Amino acid sequence: MTKFLTQDYNKMFNILEEYLKDKVQDIDLTILEAVEQRKNGKSFSFEEHLRGFIYAQLSALVSWKKIKDNQTRLDEIFCNFERQQLKEKSAEDLINEITAIKCHNPYTTKNQMRSLKANIETFERIEQNFGSLEKFITHSTLSNIIKLLADSNSTYKIKYMGVPIACEYVRNVGIDIIKPDIHIKRIASADRLNLVTAKSDYKIIDEFQKLSRQIGINQTKMDYLLWNYCSKGYGEICTAKPKCEKCVITKFCMKAGNKMTKTTDNNKIKRLKAEFKNFLIYKYPNVSKVTIDTYLQDSFYIYRHEHEFNIDFFNLFKDIQNIEKFSNEILNQQINIKTIKKPKASAKAYINGLHRLYYFFNEKYNGVENFINS
Repeated sequence: MTKFLTQDYNKMFNILEEYLKDKVQDIDLTILEAVEQRKNGKSFSFEEHLRGFIYAQLSALVSWKKIKDNQTRLDEIFCNFERQQLKEKSAEDLINEITAIKCHNPYTTKNQMRSLKANIETFERIEQNFGSLEKFITHSTLSNIIKLLADSNSTYKIKYMGVPIACEYVRNVGIDIIKPDIHIKRIASADRLNLVTAKSDYKIIDEFQKLSRQIGINQTKMDYLLWNYCSKGYGEICTAKPKCEKCVITKFCMKAGNKMTKTTDNNKIKRLKAEFKNFLIYKYPNVSKVTIDTYLQDSFYIYRHEHEFNIDFFNLFKDIQNIEKFSNEILNQQINIKTIKKPKASAKAYINGLHRLYYFFNEKYNGVENFINS
C-alpha cells in the first residue's frame, strides 16, 4: 500500500461514490445487495447459486451492461435455473438463444454451454459431500474456496472457471470478496492507486481482505466503486488509456497525482544531486571521478526504484535504523534479479550509498527534514 492513511482511503472511496452517483446512470447494485442480504442472515438456494455461477460465466469478455439489459430473457433461457430442466436443455439451444440476444462471446460461450451439464453435476457432488453449496463456500478461507473451484488440480474444479469468475460467482451469492479482473488489477496496481502490491490473483484477494479490515470498507463495496469507475459503459475513467484529466482521485494515484508531485520536486532532486556530488568530492579527495559518479548513482538507486520498493525515499533518512532495517529488502530484490551475479555485493553498495547520503543530510542540513523544507 501507499503512504496514505486510513482516513485518506476512506476519503478516496467517498469521492468515487459521489462521482458515480452524479455521473453514471443505471449502476447495478446487485452485488452490494447480495452481500447485505447474507449479512442479514439470508441463505442462498441451489438455484440462486446456479444463477450466480452462470451470470459470472456469461460476464467473461461480454459487456455487463448488455447482460444486465437482457436479464429477464436470460433467466427464461436458463429455465429460471431449475437444475433438472437446465441439465436436459441442449447446449446448442442455449448457444443459439444467447447469441440471438447478443450476450455471447465467440471464444467462450460455446465451451461454457457445452460444459454446463457437467458443471451442474459438479455442484450437485459438492452439495452431496458438504451438505449444501452454502456450507461449501463458507467452510474455509476465501482463497481456499476459490482454489477449490478454479484450480485445475481440484476435485471440485468447475470447467471454464478461473479465479475472477469464481470470485464473481461467490460474490453473486453474498460472499464479500474482490474480483481480481483486469479493471481491478490495473487500478489497484503499484502504477496507479497502489492499493495492493501482489501480482497473483490469490494474493490480491488476501491483500484486499487486509485492506478492507484496515479501512473499514467491505471488499465488495471497494470492487463496486473501482470497477464502475473503470468499466466500459459506466465510468470509463481509469481504463487502459486513463483519462487522467477527468479523474477525481488523481492525488491518490501514482500515475497521475504522485507523478505530478515528482515533477514539482524535480528541481529539488537535481539540486540535491549537485550538492551531494560536491559533498562526495570534498569528502573523498583521493577518489577518482568515475568512482564519485558510481557513489552518486548508488545513493539514488532506491529513489529510482521507489515504487518497486513501495516506500517514500526520504523516510529512509529520518533515522539511521530505517536504513539498517531496509537492507534485507534491498538484498532480496537483488537476489531476484537474474542478471545480478553478486547480489550481496550489489546490495551492500546501495546500502553504503544510503549511508553516505544520510551523513550528507545531517552534516549540511542537520537532518533530512530541513532539506525537505528548504
